[in-house]
Amino acid sequence: MVGVPLQEVSEKWQRYYWPLLEAEKVIPQINAEAAGGKPIAFRRELTQLIRHFRRQGGLTAFAKLPR
Repeated sequence: MVGVPLQEVSEKWQRYYWPLLEAEKVIPQINAEAAGGKPIAFRRELTQLIRHFRRQGGLTAFAKLPR
């Protein structure tokens, strides 16, 4: 049996993708996005989180939240 710490995986994804989704210019993350098709599954939710924390210090403020 193998266990995967999903919370840690999701936190890594948040930290890796945050700067890419925060960029003014859209940086496609999959071929479909580049062609104007289906975006990555979590783009909308992470973009909402980015907007929420923008005035509070962005990723730095989010990362300081207690887990």
